Amino acid sequence: MDKDIVLSVAGNFSSVSVELAEVWRKDVIDSMLFARLYADSNVDRFAQPQQWYKYHSEAMSKSKWEVGSHRFSSFESGENTSFVLKQLIRNRLSLDLAQAKQYERLMNCFQQASASELIASSAVKHALDYQGEDQISTVSTIALQVSLVVRGPALYTGFVCFKTGQAVCDNLFNQEFKSELVSGEVIVGVTKLVLNKSSYERARMREKILGSLPEMTAPLVVNLFADDEPHCSS
Repeated sequence: MDKDIVLSVAGNFSSVSVELAEVWRKDVIDSMLFARLYADSNVDRFAQPQQWYKYHSEAMSKSKWEVGSHRFSSFESGENTSFVLKQLIRNRLSLDLAQAKQYERLMNCFQQASASELIASSAVKHALDYQGEDQISTVSTIALQVSLVVRGPALYTGFVCFKTGQAVCDNLFNQEFKSELVSGEVIVGVTKLVLNKSSYERARMREKILGSLPEMTAPLVVNLFADDEPHCSS
């Protein structure tokens, strides 16, 4: 039976296939964490999502991840239309059958634990549902990143950011967001990256990345399911 490891990497909801050799798993997670923190340190992703994604991609490139494909787009919801995040991301990621099944397992995992619990598992500053200090405002900014890590290692990432006046429910990925309550554009970025293992080793990236990360990374890399619970499986 297929199984995946499901993590929140500083708020990046990630599925790591067990087909990925264990020797590379920590390196991949550390690369993802480095890129996330690097981008966060340069720009507020809620305020400048496209620039944030650019910094994130730059950090992955510095870590010897090579771009297989990269697409950034935006759209405004038409009148009396809606979208669901699960479908929006899936439709833009170029996945083969096995990867599509892994993505579905990841989405099923989020149905097992409420979105509010997943958000709470990460530090507040990494929350994906953000409201300004003005408590009168009812507009939320969603900045959601989802990643699949497969054998290679290869990484498929989807990033979505938008503002909405709609109440955000626990089952965020399956929530229907209505166009009349979305403010401005919906921004979507999708990327496929492949780690150049030879360049990674030659450049001693493992040591460099570890040296740039906080001493305590445990609060930032959270297994979303306790050890006594099953990993997500088909």
